[in-house]
Amino acid sequence: MIKRRVMISMLADVMKEPILYRLVRDFDIVPNVRKADVTLNEAWMKMELQAGSEDQINEAVEYLKSVGATVKPLGGDVVEG
Repeated sequence: MIKRRVMISMLADVMKEPILYRLVRDFDIVPNVRKADVTLNEAWMKMELQAGSEDQINEAVEYLKSVGATVKPLGGDVVEG
């Protein structure tokens, strides 16, 4: 299984979207949220995206960007820092 560590940040309007559900259903991604913070105005999640191929992860990242989320790669253990 391919894994990619990312930090996803978004504003309140994007938080209304069921993004984790869409990652699982539409892209066959296994999201592993390791750390997160949600407020009324914004949210961020440090997570691992797991899939059978790199293409699936790339498509999922493009979906996240298309709904207005910012996606940045993370190195090391997602729980740290």
